[in-house]
Amino acid sequence: MIERVAKRIDEGYRGRIWELIEGKTDRVHSGVIEEAHLLGDELASHVWGEVVEYMGAGLAGLVNLLNPEVVVLGGGVVNRSRYLVEDVQAVVGRRAMTASLAGMRIEKAKLGEDAALLGASAIEE
Repeated sequence: MIERVAKRIDEGYRGRIWELIEGKTDRVHSGVIEEAHLLGDELASHVWGEVVEYMGAGLAGLVNLLNPEVVVLGGGVVNRSRYLVEDVQAVVGRRAMTASLAGMRIEKAKLGEDAALLGASAIEE
């Protein structure tokens, strides 16, 4: 996602995202892509929409297959966004089987970027 947006900016795209990053592609991250999307930036909205749709479709398949009670999303993209979990949940709601959705919820990981470190420290040898 970041590479696609940065590449288009390097190729000359000028929209709201370009203004937000002040023309510096090293400032592109998922949070600024989401913000530009919310401000109506064409490139950011296109890329954001694809990410949400693909994540939602993939998770819907997993929900149908595994029938989990909860799906926890974490990582840099999720941590830097405000609405990704809700946007993905809407896609899952459209694509997953009704029976698989009963009682299932999607949540943002509470430990943020420290989850892997805390998990590794909890492993006993």
